[in-house]
Amino acid sequence: MVLNAVGSQSKSKNEVNFLKPSALLIIVVFIAVFYFLTVLPQRRQQKARQAMMNQLQPGMRVVTVGGIYATVVRAADSMVEAEISNGVVIEIDQRAIARVVEDSLSRTPVEQEQPTWQTSEEAEEETNAAPVLAEHSDSEVTQGKEEKDEE
Repeated sequence: MVLNAVGSQSKSKNEVNFLKPSALLIIVVFIAVFYFLTVLPQRRQQKARQAMMNQLQPGMRVVTVGGIYATVVRAADSMVEAEISNGVVIEIDQRAIARVVEDSLSRTPVEQEQPTWQTSEEAEEETNAAPVLAEHSDSEVTQGKEEKDEE
């Protein structure tokens, strides 16, 4: 019984030691570090994202969370109309916009090269040129190789 009394006294001393100011200071430091490493960066990201959403203007290029590149046509409170192809306009929730493409306002229209289409006559000429190689028999081809080997 004496041992139990001594054991219970030591437990109460440990509990009192735990509540020392240095132990509380360590807990406060851990909470502060957690706050500065997680909460503050998240708030900064939220503010930056909100600023980006407030600055959406027609003509800006954006990327959605699904990876679709689009040009903003009209920006409303929570919805954005964006053109993904000539004449194809979709409505996007602002939360679905991942980022604004940085060069969207500084881009100048680039003159694209016009595709060179082949006329049917040109295509026929190319296809007719291919069988010329096939007109030679295999024996003529092997004879040509033998002649080159002899030289």
